[in-house]
Amino acid sequence: MNENTNTNGNTTAIDDETLARAVLTYCLDSADAMMYALIKGIGSATHTLQLLADSGPGNHENVATAACKTLDAAFINGITRWGRSINSRGMASFHGAMVSWQHRLTTLPSTDPDELKDWFTVGGTQWIVAPHHPCWPSQLADLTMYTDWAAPLCLWGQGNPQALVSCPEPIGVVGSRGVSEYGGQSAHELAKQAARAGHLIVSGGALGTDAAAHWGVIQAMDEIGAPLAGRTVAVFAGGLNHIGPKSNERLFETIISHSGALISE
Repeated sequence: MNENTNTNGNTTAIDDETLARAVLTYCLDSADAMMYALIKGIGSATHTLQLLADSGPGNHENVATAACKTLDAAFINGITRWGRSINSRGMASFHGAMVSWQHRLTTLPSTDPDELKDWFTVGGTQWIVAPHHPCWPSQLADLTMYTDWAAPLCLWGQGNPQALVSCPEPIGVVGSRGVSEYGGQSAHELAKQAARAGHLIVSGGALGTDAAAHWGVIQAMDEIGAPLAGRTVAVFAGGLNHIGPKSNERLFETIISHSGALISE
């Protein structure tokens, strides 16, 4: 089992299930409800990945056929357990998605687990947590309870993963990039006072409101001390390899140095 060490000295082990979830995320274009249902029906990402590999082209016909039947049954089971229903059109969509997933598997740079762990963590500069990890934010389950969107299979991060579960009542403070001076001051003060009360503040790392909120938390931590104040987490949509804007680089570095985290699915 490999471990990657983040800038706060914490280690986050990448076990087989987490690696499988990272690989399955690589197969997707976005959070995919069909993949979520499939894993739910099978029971583990590791087994799901193996079945997808077995069902793809190049395998013995008997192996591929058996894997496809198992995947179909698991998908129906997962959809049902999720409280949804499936029809012939939905199954056709699932089969189309499977073809895409199988193709993406063939484009991985390696099949060696250790090499994949190094690749997915960009040489150990990022960590990955999955739902079975103690630092997984349980609030993400809401995404699957109230909508047809799926929760992420895993999260990539930099900084301290413990920030994700550092508070039972996190608060999101987000808003316009072109916020007025008054609006920016309000976001900064709101986040600062909430952090002084111990709340984790979540925002998007963007210019304007988001940056004001993050800086408000950092000020609170500097004023009353890190053990008492809440932390801050910045969530990015497009992965951590190209986070921005560039003008906020000092902010991102300060979030990490103040025991916070930068995350993305």
